[in-house]
Amino acid sequence: MKKLGIIGGGFKPFHVGHFAKLALAMSECDHVIVSFGKGERKKGSDLFYSRDMCKQVYDIVSSSLHSEFGENLTTVISQVSPVRDIFAIIAAKAFDPFDDDIGFNVNFIKSFDAIIVYGSEEDAEKYTRHFGTDREEKYFGNLVKQNLLTFETDPGFIKSSSSLRKYFDTNDWQDKAMVDLAQTRGSEVRAVVVDNSLDEFYQVMIPVLNDEQIEKIFAILKEGANENAWCTYIFSRWRS
Repeated sequence: MKKLGIIGGGFKPFHVGHFAKLALAMSECDHVIVSFGKGERKKGSDLFYSRDMCKQVYDIVSSSLHSEFGENLTTVISQVSPVRDIFAIIAAKAFDPFDDDIGFNVNFIKSFDAIIVYGSEEDAEKYTRHFGTDREEKYFGNLVKQNLLTFETDPGFIKSSSSLRKYFDTNDWQDKAMVDLAQTRGSEVRAVVVDNSLDEFYQVMIPVLNDEQIEKIFAILKEGANENAWCTYIFSRWRS
């Protein structure tokens, strides 16, 4: 059975926890689509993440991911939102004819037998809440009934941490360390930047980046850790 994996998120920035999920998806699927959000972020953090920063970091990360996974991977910056992209890709597979312009090659999507969406349990709730309701067929056609659409949340991070292991020296990393890395959260990464800890930043970045790329991403994010940058942004919005 030919499987298409989908991962969507804000990815501010794309870190080792996201990479663990991607590594899992690449091991289970024939092709994986990763949709990156482009929205700005300030809430709950001392780091302002602008759209320009999103694009700069995406260019570095996307290039490295494609070098690692080649033609079996598609990365995009979502034009609306990653959630919308996921619903659109599922609909393109579920319904025939399907003529909407969703920004993806519909015939390519239809060439797969099944779709697996990778995310957290909270992410899966956005979709599975429609299972067994009158909206299931509206959004997913018969894919759920035919077991051709599944949502992988990887409880306990066992599968994703196992997929991550090959990118590290297994003699130095124990199982718990791999699970801890797979559970890395964006808030933790942004806090490391605010604390100006480059050494810790190295540990939470994706393992296929080289030192120069990691340091460049760190420098980009540090611009958002400057409170003056946030004030300048607010002032520019007010003037416009």
